[in-house]
Amino acid sequence: MRHLLLMIMSLICLTSCFTDDDDLSEAVEKVEVGDALPDFTVTLSDGAQVSPSALSGKVSVIVFFNTTCKDCQRELPLVQRVYEDEGDEVNFVCISREQSAVDVAAYWEAQSFTLPYSAQTDRSVYNLFASATIPRVYVTDADGIVRSVFVETMGEESLRQAIVAAQTIL
Repeated sequence: MRHLLLMIMSLICLTSCFTDDDDLSEAVEKVEVGDALPDFTVTLSDGAQVSPSALSGKVSVIVFFNTTCKDCQRELPLVQRVYEDEGDEVNFVCISREQSAVDVAAYWEAQSFTLPYSAQTDRSVYNLFASATIPRVYVTDADGIVRSVFVETMGEESLRQAIVAAQTIL
């Protein structure tokens, strides 16, 4: 009985950032390592427009999140720390999945985040990349080719290493 209870609790934790709206019937991964970024445009909290062409020339880190997701709450501070060290050399874009600008702004303020973000009230941009699970972190090279993908878990050092690896690709 004890083992069954542990298994159930583990499953609940593993699916914490799935929602009833996550479509698990089709391929979850739409963008994988080696793929070019899909065509998208978002407006950041500072008013800047971001698209794959706007990101070209620098390594980029694209993060999909929702501030109510426990895994996202754990990963976003790691991304913030890397941004504080690498923000001049690397593009960082955080894109919410189905969350209002008011909610994201309040969370950013409460956490003292300075990462640029785009609040998306739907899944239109997210669905270009995947059909389920957050957080998702994509590291691209300067040509917009995805070099690393992290889903649900990522360490700060792993992100730093992925950025260095993407910077060394010629």
